[in-house]
Amino acid sequence: MTQQIDDRFAEFETDNAMFIAARNAVHQARQAEDTAYKRFSGKDFASGDLKREDALEDKYMSTVHNVLNGLLYLPDTEPLRRKAEMAVQLFKDFNFHVSDGFEAEARKVLNMAQQWQAATDYTLAELGIDVWVGKAVVQAQKVLQLVALRVDHESAKVKGEQADARKATDQAIRKAYDVLNALAVLSP
Repeated sequence: MTQQIDDRFAEFETDNAMFIAARNAVHQARQAEDTAYKRFSGKDFASGDLKREDALEDKYMSTVHNVLNGLLYLPDTEPLRRKAEMAVQLFKDFNFHVSDGFEAEARKVLNMAQQWQAATDYTLAELGIDVWVGKAVVQAQKVLQLVALRVDHESAKVKGEQADARKATDQAIRKAYDVLNALAVLSP
């Protein structure tokens, strides 16, 4: 509605300085209102990137889990089986699920990788998961960076900004109507 009023005022031809100032005030107030609306109602700017990076992290961690679970099918006499049992236990210890929240999952990945690398009974290369864990760590770091960017973006929003912008637009329109009414009364 304010867009239509702004457009009509822009079409109105006059040399009256008061109306021109009122028309410009309406236009600026409407633009500020549109900006506030887009900031609050728009799609989160990082959501697409965040989902994409998290999906890659999920794939890498699922691969690690599947490789370790595959090693559990080795005969009991194989030393690699016992090492895989110790490594896969971290998934249970950290209660890891790929459906966890972005930040929680990324932090679990980083902590699990740290635990795996600190293990003295086995190495990641020995289990064949070193490349996948490395890729999962890189993805987890990207996810955490995007989460931090999203938090910064969200915290930049000012509470009540949209309502204040709407009030300013309404006030500017009322003033412009007052000027128009005065011009109509004064004009023969």
